[in-house]
Amino acid sequence: MRELLLELHIPAIGKSYDVGVPVGLPMHALAAMLAQAAQKLSNGRFLPVDPVLSSSDTGIILDINATAEELNLQTGDRLMLI
Repeated sequence: MRELLLELHIPAIGKSYDVGVPVGLPMHALAAMLAQAAQKLSNGRFLPVDPVLSSSDTGIILDINATAEELNLQTGDRLMLI
């Protein structure tokens, strides 16, 4: 499966990470996967409840049922996990 390299910012812990994400995964599944990883990386400081992904540039919340490919995300795009 093809992947994109995205910048993921997590305001709740003030950190950003470069992450490889599969283009065919729906945003709701991707948000859950990234939230779980963020919780581990932050030693439990990030406690996700219904995590959502948004564009860091526009603040627009991404459609949870769409894939990265359907949203036309590109390598280098910046997302926020909220």
